[in-house]
Amino acid sequence: MIAWIVGGRQDDSSKPVPPGTLWVFVTLVCVVLLAAVVVLASPAGSSPSSNSATSSNPASTTPTTVPNTAPAKPMQTPGKAPKSAPVSKTGDHVVDAVEANLAALRSGPGDTSEDQILTALTPLFNRAAFSCFSTEDWGYMLWAVSKTRLILEDHLAELKTRPDVRSRVGQAIHILLKMQNDIAKSYGGGFSATDHIRRYIGNQRAFVKNLPPVLVAPDQNMQNERLADVQHLRAALTPVMALQDDPGCTQKVP
Repeated sequence: MIAWIVGGRQDDSSKPVPPGTLWVFVTLVCVVLLAAVVVLASPAGSSPSSNSATSSNPASTTPTTVPNTAPAKPMQTPGKAPKSAPVSKTGDHVVDAVEANLAALRSGPGDTSEDQILTALTPLFNRAAFSCFSTEDWGYMLWAVSKTRLILEDHLAELKTRPDVRSRVGQAIHILLKMQNDIAKSYGGGFSATDHIRRYIGNQRAFVKNLPPVLVAPDQNMQNERLADVQHLRAALTPVMALQDDPGCTQKVP
Protein backbone atom coordinates (compact mmCIF):
# COMPACT_ATOMS: atom_id res chain seq x y z
CA MET A 1 0.00 0.00 0.00
CA ILE A 2 2.83 2.40 0.91
CA ALA A 3 4.44 1.78 -2.40
CA TRP A 4 1.12 2.51 -4.03
CA ILE A 5 0.80 5.79 -2.16
CA VAL A 6 4.38 6.89 -2.73
CA GLY A 7 4.98 5.69 -6.21
CA GLY A 8 1.53 4.90 -7.40
CA ARG A 9 0.28 1.55 -8.76
CA GLN A 10 2.83 -0.33 -10.89
CA ASP A 11 0.45 -1.23 -13.72
CA ASP A 12 0.14 0.99 -16.80
CA SER A 13 -3.44 2.03 -16.06
CA SER A 14 -2.68 3.70 -12.68
CA LYS A 15 -2.34 7.38 -12.13
CA PRO A 16 0.14 9.13 -9.77
CA VAL A 17 -1.11 9.57 -6.17
CA PRO A 18 -1.81 13.18 -5.31
CA PRO A 19 0.71 14.60 -2.82
CA GLY A 20 -2.04 15.52 -0.26
CA THR A 21 -3.06 11.92 0.16
CA LEU A 22 0.33 11.03 1.69
CA TRP A 23 0.01 13.71 4.37
CA VAL A 24 -3.50 12.58 5.28
CA PHE A 25 -2.26 9.02 5.73
CA VAL A 26 0.70 10.08 7.90
CA THR A 27 -1.54 12.24 10.09
CA LEU A 28 -3.98 9.37 10.55
CA VAL A 29 -1.19 6.99 11.63
CA CYS A 30 0.09 9.51 14.19
CA VAL A 31 -3.38 9.91 15.73
CA VAL A 32 -3.78 6.13 16.05
CA LEU A 33 -0.35 5.75 17.69
CA LEU A 34 -1.04 8.60 20.14
CA ALA A 35 -4.36 7.03 21.18
CA ALA A 36 -2.63 3.68 21.75
CA VAL A 37 -0.04 5.33 24.01
CA VAL A 38 -2.75 6.98 26.10
CA VAL A 39 -4.64 3.70 26.55
CA LEU A 40 -1.53 1.79 27.56
CA ALA A 41 -0.52 4.46 30.06
CA SER A 42 -3.86 4.25 31.96
CA PRO A 43 -3.89 2.02 35.25
CA ALA A 44 -5.26 -1.47 34.62
CA GLY A 45 -8.80 -2.15 35.90
CA SER A 46 -9.53 1.50 36.83
CA SER A 47 -12.30 3.63 35.48
CA PRO A 48 -13.27 7.22 36.07
CA SER A 49 -16.70 6.20 37.30
CA SER A 50 -15.34 3.87 39.96
CA ASN A 51 -12.76 6.41 41.12
CA SER A 52 -15.43 9.03 41.32
CA ALA A 53 -17.74 6.79 43.37
CA THR A 54 -14.96 5.96 45.78
CA SER A 55 -13.91 9.54 46.35
CA SER A 56 -17.46 10.79 46.69
CA ASN A 57 -18.47 8.19 49.32
CA PRO A 58 -15.49 7.33 51.55
CA ALA A 59 -17.74 5.92 54.27
CA SER A 60 -18.79 3.05 51.99
CA THR A 61 -15.31 1.48 52.08
CA THR A 62 -14.47 2.10 55.76
CA PRO A 63 -16.11 -0.31 58.30
CA THR A 64 -17.64 1.29 61.36
CA THR A 65 -16.81 -0.29 64.75
CA VAL A 66 -19.73 -0.32 67.21
CA PRO A 67 -18.60 -0.36 70.86
CA ASN A 68 -19.93 -3.21 73.02
CA THR A 69 -22.04 -1.54 75.67
CA ALA A 70 -23.59 -4.73 77.15
CA PRO A 71 -22.76 -5.11 80.87
CA ALA A 72 -20.33 -7.89 81.73
CA LYS A 73 -21.87 -10.95 83.40
CA PRO A 74 -20.59 -11.66 86.90
CA MET A 75 -18.33 -14.68 87.16
CA GLN A 76 -19.63 -17.60 89.18
CA THR A 77 -17.72 -20.24 91.03
CA PRO A 78 -18.19 -23.65 89.35
CA GLY A 79 -20.50 -25.90 91.33
CA LYS A 80 -22.02 -23.02 93.27
CA ALA A 81 -25.55 -21.72 92.80
CA PRO A 82 -25.94 -17.95 92.30
CA LYS A 83 -26.33 -16.20 95.63
CA SER A 84 -29.40 -14.38 94.37
CA ALA A 85 -31.16 -17.59 93.25
CA PRO A 86 -34.63 -17.57 94.84
CA VAL A 87 -35.81 -20.52 96.91
CA SER A 88 -39.35 -21.63 96.12
CA LYS A 89 -41.84 -21.81 98.97
CA THR A 90 -43.84 -24.99 99.45
CA GLY A 91 -45.98 -23.82 102.36
CA ASP A 92 -44.39 -26.38 104.69
CA HIS A 93 -42.41 -24.19 107.08
CA VAL A 94 -39.97 -26.97 108.02
CA VAL A 95 -39.24 -27.89 104.40
CA ASP A 96 -38.90 -24.23 103.38
CA ALA A 97 -36.42 -23.51 106.19
CA VAL A 98 -34.34 -26.60 105.38
CA GLU A 99 -34.19 -25.81 101.66
CA ALA A 100 -33.26 -22.17 102.37
CA ASN A 101 -30.38 -23.29 104.62
CA LEU A 102 -29.15 -25.81 102.03
CA ALA A 103 -29.26 -23.16 99.30
CA ALA A 104 -27.26 -20.79 101.49
CA LEU A 105 -24.61 -23.46 102.02
CA ARG A 106 -24.34 -24.11 98.29
CA SER A 107 -23.98 -20.45 97.40
CA GLY A 108 -21.66 -19.54 100.26
CA PRO A 109 -17.90 -19.12 99.98
CA GLY A 110 -15.70 -22.19 100.11
CA ASP A 111 -16.68 -25.84 100.13
CA THR A 112 -19.60 -27.15 102.17
CA SER A 113 -18.74 -29.87 104.66
CA GLU A 114 -20.82 -33.01 105.04
CA ASP A 115 -21.50 -32.17 108.68
CA GLN A 116 -23.07 -28.88 107.60
CA ILE A 117 -25.31 -30.70 105.13
CA LEU A 118 -26.39 -33.27 107.73
CA THR A 119 -27.14 -30.53 110.26
CA ALA A 120 -29.26 -28.69 107.71
CA LEU A 121 -31.19 -31.90 106.90
CA THR A 122 -31.86 -32.90 110.52
CA PRO A 123 -35.01 -30.76 111.11
CA LEU A 124 -36.85 -32.80 108.45
CA PHE A 125 -36.92 -35.75 110.88
CA ASN A 126 -37.38 -33.87 114.15
CA ARG A 127 -41.09 -33.26 113.59
CA ALA A 128 -44.34 -35.03 114.26
CA ALA A 129 -44.64 -36.27 110.66
CA PHE A 130 -41.91 -38.81 111.48
CA SER A 131 -42.95 -39.49 115.04
CA CYS A 132 -46.69 -39.90 115.36
CA PHE A 133 -49.74 -39.39 113.20
CA SER A 134 -53.38 -40.36 113.06
CA THR A 135 -55.24 -42.13 110.28
CA GLU A 136 -56.63 -38.87 108.88
CA ASP A 137 -53.12 -37.54 108.25
CA TRP A 138 -52.21 -39.92 105.39
CA GLY A 139 -52.33 -37.15 102.78
CA TYR A 140 -49.82 -35.03 104.69
CA MET A 141 -47.77 -38.12 105.45
CA LEU A 142 -47.52 -38.90 101.73
CA TRP A 143 -46.39 -35.32 101.11
CA ALA A 144 -43.79 -35.48 103.90
CA VAL A 145 -42.17 -38.76 102.85
CA SER A 146 -42.18 -37.81 99.15
CA LYS A 147 -40.68 -34.35 99.60
CA THR A 148 -38.14 -35.50 102.18
CA ARG A 149 -37.00 -38.31 99.90
CA LEU A 150 -36.43 -35.90 97.02
CA ILE A 151 -34.39 -33.56 99.23
CA LEU A 152 -32.16 -36.41 100.40
CA GLU A 153 -31.67 -37.63 96.83
CA ASP A 154 -30.72 -34.12 95.73
CA HIS A 155 -27.89 -33.96 98.27
CA LEU A 156 -26.75 -37.58 98.37
CA ALA A 157 -23.97 -36.92 95.81
CA GLU A 158 -22.45 -34.34 98.17
CA LEU A 159 -21.93 -37.00 100.87
CA LYS A 160 -18.98 -38.71 99.24
CA THR A 161 -16.04 -38.69 101.67
CA ARG A 162 -17.64 -40.81 104.41
CA PRO A 163 -19.04 -44.11 103.15
CA ASP A 164 -20.93 -44.78 106.41
CA VAL A 165 -22.86 -41.52 106.12
CA ARG A 166 -23.67 -42.08 102.47
CA SER A 167 -24.82 -45.63 103.20
CA ARG A 168 -27.16 -44.55 106.02
CA VAL A 169 -28.69 -41.73 103.98
CA GLY A 170 -29.17 -44.24 101.15
CA GLN A 171 -31.03 -46.55 103.56
CA ALA A 172 -33.25 -43.65 104.59
CA ILE A 173 -34.11 -42.94 100.95
CA HIS A 174 -35.06 -46.58 100.44
CA ILE A 175 -37.34 -46.57 103.52
CA LEU A 176 -39.00 -43.31 102.45
CA LEU A 177 -39.69 -44.73 98.99
CA LYS A 178 -41.29 -47.83 100.55
CA MET A 179 -43.47 -45.65 102.77
CA GLN A 180 -44.47 -43.53 99.77
CA ASN A 181 -45.58 -46.54 97.72
CA ASP A 182 -47.42 -48.18 100.64
CA ILE A 183 -49.39 -45.03 101.47
CA ALA A 184 -50.23 -44.52 97.79
CA LYS A 185 -52.07 -47.87 97.80
CA SER A 186 -54.77 -46.27 99.96
CA TYR A 187 -55.88 -44.25 96.92
CA GLY A 188 -56.52 -47.25 94.68
CA GLY A 189 -54.74 -48.94 91.83
CA GLY A 190 -55.47 -46.10 89.38
CA PHE A 191 -53.51 -43.58 91.45
CA SER A 192 -49.92 -42.85 90.38
CA ALA A 193 -47.79 -41.38 93.12
CA THR A 194 -45.10 -40.56 90.55
CA ASP A 195 -47.47 -38.44 88.44
CA HIS A 196 -48.94 -36.74 91.49
CA ILE A 197 -45.49 -35.84 92.80
CA ARG A 198 -44.46 -34.43 89.43
CA ARG A 199 -47.50 -32.17 89.33
CA TYR A 200 -47.89 -30.97 92.91
CA ILE A 201 -44.66 -31.53 94.87
CA GLY A 202 -43.89 -27.81 94.75
CA ASN A 203 -46.77 -26.90 97.06
CA GLN A 204 -47.91 -28.76 100.16
CA ARG A 205 -51.49 -27.50 100.10
CA ALA A 206 -51.99 -28.32 96.41
CA PHE A 207 -50.40 -31.75 96.93
CA VAL A 208 -52.84 -32.73 99.69
CA LYS A 209 -55.90 -31.01 98.21
CA ASN A 210 -55.60 -32.74 94.82
CA LEU A 211 -55.28 -36.26 96.21
CA PRO A 212 -58.18 -38.55 95.19
CA PRO A 213 -60.52 -39.98 97.80
CA VAL A 214 -59.13 -42.78 99.94
CA LEU A 215 -60.42 -46.10 98.58
CA VAL A 216 -58.70 -48.44 101.02
CA ALA A 217 -59.35 -47.24 104.55
CA PRO A 218 -56.18 -47.48 106.65
CA ASP A 219 -56.55 -49.88 109.54
CA GLN A 220 -54.50 -50.54 112.64
CA ASN A 221 -52.17 -52.90 110.80
CA MET A 222 -51.32 -50.18 108.30
CA GLN A 223 -50.79 -47.77 111.18
CA ASN A 224 -48.40 -50.20 112.86
CA GLU A 225 -46.47 -50.76 109.60
CA ARG A 226 -45.95 -47.03 109.15
CA LEU A 227 -44.76 -46.65 112.74
CA ALA A 228 -42.31 -49.51 112.16
CA ASP A 229 -41.03 -47.74 109.03
CA VAL A 230 -40.48 -44.55 111.04
CA GLN A 231 -38.52 -46.50 113.67
CA HIS A 232 -36.30 -48.02 110.96
CA LEU A 233 -35.82 -44.59 109.43
CA ARG A 234 -34.74 -43.04 112.70
CA ALA A 235 -32.45 -45.99 113.48
CA ALA A 236 -30.66 -45.49 110.16
CA LEU A 237 -30.14 -41.76 110.65
CA THR A 238 -29.57 -41.38 114.40
CA PRO A 239 -25.83 -42.27 114.20
CA VAL A 240 -25.21 -39.45 111.70
CA MET A 241 -27.87 -36.89 112.68
CA ALA A 242 -28.77 -35.29 116.00
CA LEU A 243 -32.32 -36.64 116.12
CA GLN A 244 -34.46 -35.97 119.16
CA ASP A 245 -35.49 -38.96 121.22
CA ASP A 246 -39.13 -37.89 121.11
CA PRO A 247 -40.19 -34.98 118.87
CA GLY A 248 -43.49 -34.96 120.78
CA CYS A 249 -47.05 -35.53 119.73
CA THR A 250 -48.76 -32.80 121.69
CA GLN A 251 -50.31 -31.27 118.58
CA LYS A 252 -51.81 -32.63 115.42
CA VAL A 253 -49.61 -32.91 112.37
CA PRO A 254 -50.12 -29.67 110.34
